[in-house]
Amino acid sequence: DALQTYYWVNVDPRKAVAEAQEVLNLRIVSHMRPTQVEILQLRRQLLDIVEERLVLECTANEVKPLISFMYDVSDFDQLTDTLRMVVRLFERIPEKLTAEIYECGGVHPFLSLLDRQCEEVRIFAIKIIGQILTFSSVRARKKFSSEYGVS
Repeated sequence: DALQTYYWVNVDPRKAVAEAQEVLNLRIVSHMRPTQVEILQLRRQLLDIVEERLVLECTANEVKPLISFMYDVSDFDQLTDTLRMVVRLFERIPEKLTAEIYECGGVHPFLSLLDRQCEEVRIFAIKIIGQILTFSSVRARKKFSSEYGVS
């Protein structure tokens, strides 16, 4: 939820101010919005926090919002940052992450990323699908092969 709420760089300042006033019940001036550089730093820090949280406790309840975010996000930079984090997670907790991803739909959410226009997103999606299949059980790999006609 934090990613969904605070991760956006391109935002309508009027909407952001209105939402901030509503949430904080304060009078906020639009010039108080962080600069783009500050937002990018905050994005990196948020992803670092999410990554560490998943390393400590990787559950389907933690992975499901992450997958949902990747499916819903329209900004390619945000998506590639998040996919980059997932690739790093596979380096740290591959078996646990794979198990929890299978709880949340397996490779299917990542297959949908192959339709995105951004080549970098498609490359990361392929890397993640490869990692999922690498750390999957033989049964899961056979199921994937039969479903998608891959041998």
